[in-house]
Amino acid sequence: MLLGRGLEEGSGRSWDEEAMGGEVLHRQNSTQGSRFSHTVTGLQPWSQYQFSIRSENPAGYAHSPWVTVTTRQAPPHGLAPPQLHHVKDRPSELLVSWAPPLETNGVLVSYRLHRDNMTFSFSLDPGVLSYTDHGLQAFSSYQYSVTACNTAGCITSPSVQITTLQAPPAAVVPPTFPSITAHSINASWSVPLVQNGEVTQYVLQVNGEEVYRGRGLHAEMTGLHPHTLYRLVLLACTNGGCTPSPAIPAMTQEAPPTGLPPPSLKVTGPQSLEVTWEPPERPNGVVKGYELRRDGEVIYIGMETPVAR
Repeated sequence: MLLGRGLEEGSGRSWDEEAMGGEVLHRQNSTQGSRFSHTVTGLQPWSQYQFSIRSENPAGYAHSPWVTVTTRQAPPHGLAPPQLHHVKDRPSELLVSWAPPLETNGVLVSYRLHRDNMTFSFSLDPGVLSYTDHGLQAFSSYQYSVTACNTAGCITSPSVQITTLQAPPAAVVPPTFPSITAHSINASWSVPLVQNGEVTQYVLQVNGEEVYRGRGLHAEMTGLHPHTLYRLVLLACTNGGCTPSPAIPAMTQEAPPTGLPPPSLKVTGPQSLEVTWEPPERPNGVVKGYELRRDGEVIYIGMETPVAR
């Protein structure tokens, strides 16, 4: 009869090993012939087993010495999908980690990573169980799987998907001005071409002060001073942060001057007066000249003072 026993816990067969005999695997009742054979199945790859022959007759039995044999390697089995982790404050990176196969079925020689069905150009040593992937696009979905190999073959895990973190938008364009009056500026803008996430709000700043916050694409600023230069900056924001546009100037239109004091009069002779005046408190533009009227009649047009009449 053929006896066998496994040397490693968890070998492929549940052999009840006796101290000496092991489990009976095969009985050869016919003793005719000089050679006998039997194929043992259901063994575990890359595992050690011992076998012995027991010969019996009416007078007793004898055991052959135990012979140790190691089964060949087979491709690994039971490889779970990798685990994917975000890297804090790094939208362009992902940490990929994995566990060894449940059954290595041999000596692992390498791991290979796959992203979106494309295999990385390098392999990793069997002791390496994680890798940080770089150069990814923010707020984009990626699929990863891992392959484990021994000398007999490889196994590839199911794939798993993750979306990278959001980042501040890229290249925010300054607002445009569909209409400008002496006291208002109507500003509009467009969605950034590369949002890097979901835009949650826009912030419009005028001369460093916030004048609008919301999700709209336009805003009107009122109560402005005529003929005044304003610098506008637009910020587009996602959960990953905000990006400002370059500052853009906008000047309100001119308006009539205000705050013009009355002229001063000084008698210089029996038939003459010297008339002087001050510029308006708020020119609201570029003063191009003054008109001097006497009894409703224009007697002077120009920029010079004083005038004697």
